[in-house]
Amino acid sequence: MTIPLGSLADLIKQYPWGHWLTLEFPPPWALVDTGSAFQRLQAFVDSFTRETQGPVAWFAVAERHADGRIHLHVFTRGTAGLSLERLKDRWVQRNGGAHVALYIPHAGAAEYSVKDIHEGLAEWQFSEGFTRAMQKLDRIAARCSDG
Repeated sequence: MTIPLGSLADLIKQYPWGHWLTLEFPPPWALVDTGSAFQRLQAFVDSFTRETQGPVAWFAVAERHADGRIHLHVFTRGTAGLSLERLKDRWVQRNGGAHVALYIPHAGAAEYSVKDIHEGLAEWQFSEGFTRAMQKLDRIAARCSDG
């Protein structure tokens, strides 16, 4: 699927993400294929699903460096109850380096994350069940704001 970069960045920005993460893989995982990188991301998300007590939706870009190493730029929703340190520590314990920040819609994270897609150096993916999870999160948010 080909989407203009600006449109993909705009698509990302339309969602109320909680966190923006950059996740790295140390050797020997640094050279994994993108499918394996997305699987490791899902395992990471699954590892704290009990703590979030609800669904976690994500959008990720797997970016490949010229030397073949992969890192992920990830936007998450449903992780508001998890601290930056908790998210970072959980990734680092199981995988590699991490930078975790609160998502700020117009700070450039979306544009930065998609910059290499059309160069053939990156692939993107939504979490499985993304639409269903986002709808459930919207209902939870609406109940919280009503009450």
